[in-house]
Amino acid sequence: MCKKKLALFAALIFMAGFIWFLLAESHAQGGVSNLKTGSLAPELVLSAVDSEKDETVSFTNRLPAVVFFWYLSCENCVADVKFMRDIKTKYSEKLSFIAINVDSEEKRSAVKNFIKNNGLSAYKNYFDRITYTASTVSFAAADKYGVYQTPCVFLIGASGVVEYRAEHEIDFDELEKAIEKTIKM
Repeated sequence: MCKKKLALFAALIFMAGFIWFLLAESHAQGGVSNLKTGSLAPELVLSAVDSEKDETVSFTNRLPAVVFFWYLSCENCVADVKFMRDIKTKYSEKLSFIAINVDSEEKRSAVKNFIKNNGLSAYKNYFDRITYTASTVSFAAADKYGVYQTPCVFLIGASGVVEYRAEHEIDFDELEKAIEKTIKM
């Protein structure tokens, strides 16, 4: 009896390792990436909050952009909205502002209310496109940018290069220094 349990346990360990390998290989082949400072920001296809139609967002040959990934149940995200509003007010003529929500479709009504009631309506607001399979959840934008925790903010220069990235605990003084440097370029 113990040999059967041990064999079953070994088979489960092997299966878990194999699944992990497949997921890691999938991510390496175009799944989750890790967009770093100095990288070219890829274009995104997102669902606009105000119309829920898909839009393509490109970051080359345009104003520098602040891109804010957030989640409604994320305490840091909700707290950081105040700072994001302040940055929008201070730099509205020199930057474009994009907020990408990564909540599920079931929460979209609550997300829209939050946007309306908390000053994020001045941003161009999008929902990330989420795909569910039996074993994974894929986020079109968050996976492409390597967002593992929210909030996550990117500062993308006019040429489309990521100038700054911060995740989970954002230092807004550092973000503003990066903004000042980027808008002077």
